[in-house]
Amino acid sequence: MKTQLNTRVILAFILSGLTIASATAQTVIFDTMAKFTDNIFQTNGTAMTWNAGGYIAAPNSLASALYSVGTPPATAYQNANFYNETISADLSFGSVNSQTFGIYARVDPATNTGILGYVSLTNSTTFQLRLYNSANPTTSGVSSQVGAGVDVTLTGTPIALTDVLTFTMETNPLDANNFTMTLSRGVEVLGTLNRSLTTPVTNSGAVGFRTFGSATIKIYELNIVPEPSVFTLALYGAGVVLVLGVTKRRLASRQQSN
Repeated sequence: MKTQLNTRVILAFILSGLTIASATAQTVIFDTMAKFTDNIFQTNGTAMTWNAGGYIAAPNSLASALYSVGTPPATAYQNANFYNETISADLSFGSVNSQTFGIYARVDPATNTGILGYVSLTNSTTFQLRLYNSANPTTSGVSSQVGAGVDVTLTGTPIALTDVLTFTMETNPLDANNFTMTLSRGVEVLGTLNRSLTTPVTNSGAVGFRTFGSATIKIYELNIVPEPSVFTLALYGAGVVLVLGVTKRRLASRQQSN
């Protein structure tokens, strides 16, 4: 009985740590106008609008916006403290030619600089993935590209206007300056890029997105999921070792009693 109690306590401790680590995950589905007006603050470019079809309509020109964690959106984004996150957006392109969508991370309170990962469609079968440091959400500037980009040529089904794509920028939980960007269509991964910042960005900050293209881009959903910290991963690993040790002792005890 005591061994069972110890095992349960250890498992509860592990689960509580993982629950705390994931407590700030946020999802915004733009199915109502309020989801747009209360959570998105545009920082640059032609006005984005909400469409009754359940999406943000980003115009056919450069536009940038930040996700707000309170009201009013015009100031609340300055209090954001996102750091190690997986940020993703569900979207569709209004054209398969010359369309760009990007995600901002760790934007400073002054809104002068942040990290930007983006996907740029050349046509229905080719696109580029790029990562930039010191990108400014209030201007068109993207500053320094981090390493070489990846140019992808699809050999399977081309990208269609009816496709809902997911663009993801993920922080490595073991290296906060390493990012992986992925463009996917359902469960199909269309392309990926992994790069590490040459100049570390250690500050937390706001997240957002950037659009540019020859036609309207539709943004249906924005997800922000914290990555588990190194401490949480270590806690989980230590807990697993303890549980295995307790289980092993229980089995040995039973074998001896038999």
